[in-house]
Amino acid sequence: MSLQLRRTAVSRENVRVKPETGKVGGLARPALRPLINCNVAAKPVTRLAVKAKTTITTTETVKTIKKTAVTEKTTNTVQACSVVKNTKVISKPSFAVKAVDAKRTLVEPSRLLKKVEPKAVKVVVPKALPLESQSSQLHDIEDIDKDDALSPLLAPPYANDIYAYLRELERKYPVRPAYLSGQSINGSMRALLLNWLVEVHDEFKMIQESLHLTVGILDRFLQDYRKIDRTKLQLVGATCLFIAGKYEELFGPDVCDLVYTTQGACTKEEIFEMECKILSTLDFNLGKPLPLHFLRRYTKAAKAEAVHHNMAKYLVELGLLDYSLCHHPPSLLAAAALYLSLWIFSGEKTLTEKLWTDTLSFYSTYSFSSISHLVKNLAALVVKAETSKYKAVRSKFSASKYLKVSLNEALSSSHLKKLAMW
Repeated sequence: MSLQLRRTAVSRENVRVKPETGKVGGLARPALRPLINCNVAAKPVTRLAVKAKTTITTTETVKTIKKTAVTEKTTNTVQACSVVKNTKVISKPSFAVKAVDAKRTLVEPSRLLKKVEPKAVKVVVPKALPLESQSSQLHDIEDIDKDDALSPLLAPPYANDIYAYLRELERKYPVRPAYLSGQSINGSMRALLLNWLVEVHDEFKMIQESLHLTVGILDRFLQDYRKIDRTKLQLVGATCLFIAGKYEELFGPDVCDLVYTTQGACTKEEIFEMECKILSTLDFNLGKPLPLHFLRRYTKAAKAEAVHHNMAKYLVELGLLDYSLCHHPPSLLAAAALYLSLWIFSGEKTLTEKLWTDTLSFYSTYSFSSISHLVKNLAALVVKAETSKYKAVRSKFSASKYLKVSLNEALSSSHLKKLAMW
């Protein structure tokens, strides 16, 4: 009982206390009171009445929106009808009928086209090409490239142009006759050096192009750089072979192997130094054509056999060692060697023009009269090869892979010896 009286007194005291204001964040707000002792009677909330009132308001709003929309639609329809009434409807004109407008006139497209009259076309006749670049079909000769039309490596449409360019190169980089005059080196020393190079070349089993390029580099260097002493001649020859191996071979001879073949005549550092000197003298121009390039083309034109081709290669290398023939162009040397090879196996007693056909004359660009003098010189070299002290070339072509052409009985015939004594 006392506890209930005490609670009643506390509640009455709380009602008499005036509400104080508290500050939160600098703003005044009424003090909080406990809700359990609040005697304020709360009015009952009727949710159904509120819901009904809200529904009525929504229905009235929808009716107002619909009425406004109908009014606007009627107004727009009336305005659109008035516009259509005041507008003239024009049908789309067809291309067959002219439609006249206030600003322009549509014309039939067929009348816009102009009649184009054919003009005369001028036919330009090309100028005549040089002999070495003309097609063989324009002459009464055989086309040796007709069977190679499907070969991309032989390039038959450009073969004649390629060989015409090679002839320009051999005229651009000539070797002067008697270029060793006035130097300490003579033709005999050159022949001795080349005889040694043929042996080294064969020992390293290098390709034929490497030997021909070695001789070409040697002659061009000696005629331009006239300060080589005879004691350095072997060094120059070994370096020329070293450069040719780099240019033609897949795996050229090692410089240490070349030093070994010289038997201490030069060192590795000297070969490197001479290599720089040779390349700078030649201005790095090593692309001069070789006699072997032309010989293959001429053999194809002559339809020669393997024995003719190997004999011609033997004659060409004999001509490379001879100092008196080094100034002849490679194409001319190859043509003379092939003719002499054909003549040796033909059984003819004297030189005859019938072996040098029109086809050979066309593809070589040399007539029979232009090669006859060189043919006799090569015949003399063949006869002297049996007794010469430079036997490297003869020994090389006595191998079976060259069909032993240097030992052939036809080279000892009386007709050949008579031709060599002209």
